[in-house]
Order: sequence, then structure tokens, then C-alpha cells
Amino acid sequence: MPPAASAGPAARPHRPPSDGKPVDAPPSPDFLAALSHELRNPLSGIMTALALAEAMPVEPPVGRALRVIQRQAHELLLLAEQLTDLSQLESGQLQIARDRVDLADTLAQARAEVAPLLNARSQQLDDRLAAGPVWVMGDAHRLTRIVTGLLSEVARHAQAQAVIELSLDTQGDRVKLVVADREAGKDRHELDNAPMVSAQHGRGRRLATNLAVVTRLVHLHGGWIDAATLDDRAPRAFTVRLPLAEPSGTRDRAGTATAAESR
Repeated sequence: MPPAASAGPAARPHRPPSDGKPVDAPPSPDFLAALSHELRNPLSGIMTALALAEAMPVEPPVGRALRVIQRQAHELLLLAEQLTDLSQLESGQLQIARDRVDLADTLAQARAEVAPLLNARSQQLDDRLAAGPVWVMGDAHRLTRIVTGLLSEVARHAQAQAVIELSLDTQGDRVKLVVADREAGKDRHELDNAPMVSAQHGRGRRLATNLAVVTRLVHLHGGWIDAATLDDRAPRAFTVRLPLAEPSGTRDRAGTATAAESR
């Protein structure tokens, strides 16, 4: 198996200040890594306590409260993992393996990881998967992170009881993956370099680590991603295109593209 390749530091596009006000610099990789570590410490104790509480008989209101805590703890754990990935991406230390990966298995793993979020909102997945395996060259763990990130992004902004489409198909020498809220609009645009800090309705700004990580991971796998919005709100549908792996028995090119090369 070819050795894993590291992602070089991503070049930061120049962003001119708006209204004459300076633009805040994004957090440093060291700060992101430290923040992720500080989140994981209390979460470890919370998850252990939840596991013990779930094994005990409790009244229905207490059970509902425990499920809320579990769901929110899962969200925080996902955020900690995203901050770790983003820190490694920014510092050029993220390792990307190049293995033959069946994306059908990746989708199954991602579904299991986001099930608590979907169940809590009574949302359903409409699977439209290609018949048989769909092979790509890449890192199985990072590919799962891409699908998990997109599913959670769509689920958070979709209505309760929404139907979310998850489709996987091949088009020529490319794989097409779609994660979409059925109500999403047709106004599509490519996510070239999703910012880590995005505008927020109301006061202040918020971290947007999920899309920042997903976008860069897609680029590192030689693919691209675009999004559809509804009424200028948050993205509600995503399409990812990745190169198909060479047929079994042939040799794929060793290594992987850096973040700069994938643009």
C-alpha cells in the first residue's frame, strides 16, 4: 500500500475588509487543537455517565432528558473531531491514506453515526444507491467524515420529519454523491473554499468548522463539491464528485493531492 501523504498548509485567500472594518484572523492551528482537547476531557466523563444512566430504569421524563443530553454530547464530540481535523489541515499535518474504498460501506458507516441526530428530529433517509460496490482511492475514515458531515449539515437545517436524500451513482469516470433536503432549491454554487467563520443571523459570528473540513477533505481526494440553497438560507443540498478508482489489477497513482493542488 502506498504511504499516506500529508496535506500541505492551505493557502488563505485574501479577504478585503467590509465597511472599512478589519476582518478577524481565523484561529491558529494550535488554538484549534487545544480547544478540541479541552472539549474532549469533560465529554469523556459525560459519555461514561450517560452509558451508566441508560442501563438504569428511569421515569419517561428522565429518559427523554437523557436522550437530549446524549444527542447534544454527540454534537460536541463531533465538533471536537472537526476541530482536530481542521487544526491538522491548517498546519499541514493531516495524513490521507490511499486505499481502495467501497463508498457503499462508507455510506453505511456514516448512516450509523448520524442516526441519533436523525431519530431525534424524526427525519428519514431515502437511499438511492448504485447496484454493487463503488470504488474510489482514498482514506476510508476521512471519506466517512465527508458523508457524516454533509448528512449532519442537511439534517440540522431541514424541518422535523423531513426526508433526506442520500444517493450514490457513477457518471463516466466520476462518482456522484448527493445529500439533499427534498425542499432544497436549485440555486447551486461551488464550495471552493468554505470559510471556517461564517455570518450568522442576528448578533455575532459562528464557527463553521463542518463545511470547512468537508470541503478540504473532498479537495484532497481529487474531487469537488457544490451546494444548493433555499431562499438564500443555509445550504440544503450538496453534490460531491470524486474520481473512480482504476479497475482492480491496475495500479493507481501513488500519493495524494495537497490542498493547494486540489483547487
